[in-house]
Amino acid sequence: MKQALDHFYHVVRSVVGSTSKLIALHEPEFDDEDFLCVLDTVKSGWVSYQGEMVKLFEQKLSSYLEMPYVIPVVNGTSALFIALKTIGINPGDEVLVPSLTFAATINAVCHAGATPHFIDSCEQTFGIDFDKLESYLEHQASFDNKGYLVNKATQNRIKAIIPVYVLGVPLNVDRLQQISHRYQLKIIEDAAEALGSTYNEKRISALTGVGILSFNGNKIITTGGGGAVVTQDADLAYRIRHLTTTAKRPHPYEFEHDDIGYNLRLPAINAALGYSQLGKIEDFLTKKRKLYSYYRKAFQSIEFGQIFNPDYYGQSNCWLTAFILDQDSQEKKDDILEFMNNQGIAVRPFWKPLHTLDIYKHCPRSDCTAALGLYRRVICLPSSVSLVNNA
Repeated sequence: MKQALDHFYHVVRSVVGSTSKLIALHEPEFDDEDFLCVLDTVKSGWVSYQGEMVKLFEQKLSSYLEMPYVIPVVNGTSALFIALKTIGINPGDEVLVPSLTFAATINAVCHAGATPHFIDSCEQTFGIDFDKLESYLEHQASFDNKGYLVNKATQNRIKAIIPVYVLGVPLNVDRLQQISHRYQLKIIEDAAEALGSTYNEKRISALTGVGILSFNGNKIITTGGGGAVVTQDADLAYRIRHLTTTAKRPHPYEFEHDDIGYNLRLPAINAALGYSQLGKIEDFLTKKRKLYSYYRKAFQSIEFGQIFNPDYYGQSNCWLTAFILDQDSQEKKDDILEFMNNQGIAVRPFWKPLHTLDIYKHCPRSDCTAALGLYRRVICLPSSVSLVNNA
């Protein structure tokens, strides 16, 4: 085992370089342009949501995604929450979600008062297995006399689905739309990790109508903390913008609110950083793919697994490069994680499948065998843009 660990370590080192500095899983890349853009915003005094930079960032992101409506908010979780609220998700509704995702996806469902309904994953994409989903719904769900899709076991409505682009990996969006049409499911795409990824040469965000993005410090571009709702629906965009700005009716000076709103607006100081970062995204994407190719070549000498191919249904942004252990070598995972982290290289496992956590064990679910298998076999490798300079 010691020989396998040493080999793994030296292969990763051959890509990330020999620096004595701690190698993070993913850290942001800043330059003088980022600093100056933020500094200019601070000097202007307009650092909150009314600052010009919010509108400029919104317009730049809309143009990049080729999507008509973008509403920046404080983080990706808030984006998902407000999207759920505005498409009509209510307490008692069930929302289909992958068990293999970061907890924020499920937290947003619970914040909206709905119940997560866990679905298994696909080995080719790490996202929802749509074939398994359709087979599961054929047996587990039916339409009631009002035409609503209901869970036979709970009698609750199954109203929506949240496909997650795990690690930025594209999904089979056409298949997703076929299933959602058949079962009348509303879709919110969780593209928190997928900015820059493409499906059928279209940039992923809201290919099915509405989606969300995250600009957390560990994402491909960052606003420090931040996110956005992206949609093709003008009415939905108006409603989201209204609710996220405390549901305040426009007036030169009076304060009148016509709904229970939320203060989820992205401050201009964050938008300034995002505006500058977005101008460099093509360079970031190029370096990400280079880093992925370096890993793919270096890991050819590893006999107990391989680098995951993220381009099965499109072109990934390669946000995080993943190594997947062979089935008969999965017992090596914990040893690799411990050894590498002790050596100052931050490799990470997948998230524990959420249906296994005590807080979610009561939620309905399909068989999630594949999600558990991926958790036992996948190791995420350091993927910062800056590492390309070391490789």
